[in-house]
Amino acid sequence: MKINTKPKEVKYRILAEAKRKGYKINFDVLYDVTQTSYAAIEEEIGVKEGEYIRLYKPILNTQIPKAENWRSYETNHIDVEEILKKIF
Repeated sequence: MKINTKPKEVKYRILAEAKRKGYKINFDVLYDVTQTSYAAIEEEIGVKEGEYIRLYKPILNTQIPKAENWRSYETNHIDVEEILKKIF
């Protein structure tokens, strides 16, 4: 996977900086869908992604999907300098 070195979102700029400093950036599949239609897959992924974000609270996520409706979310403002201190 190639990381964009000129990303618009802060989290991708942080990941690009980590890669530039020699850190390995890896991603893994957390969940496989069981549905087959596009709409059902989108709904299943949205629900599951919201569950995982609320459970693990990833440091780079700025949108925290609400449990009652994953399409709406709370905004988590991130402090880039603080995150960089934790990562590096």
